[in-house]
Amino acid sequence: MAELIINDLRDGYIDLIEFVENEGELVSPRGMKTKEVRNATIVLTDPVAAIPMGVGRKLNMKIGAVETTQLIAGVSSAMQLNLASNNAFEAYMNDGRLLGAYGPRLFGQLENVVRMIARDPDTRQAAALVWRGNETDLALDGNKDVPCTVALSWNVRDGKLNASTVMRSNDVHLGVAYDFWMFTRLQMTLAWALGLELGDYRHHAISLHVYERDWGKVDEFEVLDREPVYPYGYTGHPDWDQYSFQRGIPFEEDESVERWHWAREEALNVIQGKGTNSAGGKWYEETLREHTTQHTLCSACRYFYDFDDEEQSELHLDGKCVEQNK
Repeated sequence: MAELIINDLRDGYIDLIEFVENEGELVSPRGMKTKEVRNATIVLTDPVAAIPMGVGRKLNMKIGAVETTQLIAGVSSAMQLNLASNNAFEAYMNDGRLLGAYGPRLFGQLENVVRMIARDPDTRQAAALVWRGNETDLALDGNKDVPCTVALSWNVRDGKLNASTVMRSNDVHLGVAYDFWMFTRLQMTLAWALGLELGDYRHHAISLHVYERDWGKVDEFEVLDREPVYPYGYTGHPDWDQYSFQRGIPFEEDESVERWHWAREEALNVIQGKGTNSAGGKWYEETLREHTTQHTLCSACRYFYDFDDEEQSELHLDGKCVEQNK
């Protein structure tokens, strides 16, 4: 098992890519040459600096903003992702939906995580599953969007909320930048809701790899002199700012859940173009101002739909579609 400890994803991102290219073994899943490090763990000591900005990695900031916002809101809008990415997600859609979307899968679980930590800060049970061992994710054909993430987990030690992610597969060029972004911003939002300081972030990849098409691209990267300004999570209620990342002990359960609900609703407001009162959400609101959705959100399956079929519309509006998202 390989472990790489880095402070941030600027210098650290270059080190990470070079590590995989130099130490990776050659494999060819689906006939594509890949250098792979198995069972790799990246320990990020400063989750705030988890976005590889200012290193020459040409991030699409709108994709990062959409994925983070939809994750925290607990929803999925393939239309919004396509708007933000010039239809880059079209190839992964089934009937207008991304079946592997994280937001709907984690929506109900995250509130329970907040409750569990507030009740017992020393708990080892605060975990949430993304992967589904059923016909959706283990299908031999049909599903175009199989999640790369298996599970997320959090624990509180020394008054700090630490986060861990387990990935079955992780592309160090394409996936790592956006995965670190959204999972650390979720960590940040949960820490704010609970009244905890921010701990470290640990990223476990069963297969950490780089495709042949990207070999050598790291030679073009260069850390810039200017210090980047990182977008945060959905933190900072106007009346609750003084508690953000300061207390070191969780709020009572009801207050923690109230704060989480508020942050989650702020993220949903940004998706729908309703604005935000979250200090951390302002960057996301400005970035996605032209990429909001007016489609209808199904409260049961947590997907946005553009209904042109009356029967389907009634199914979702009546909340009778829950079977579609199990």
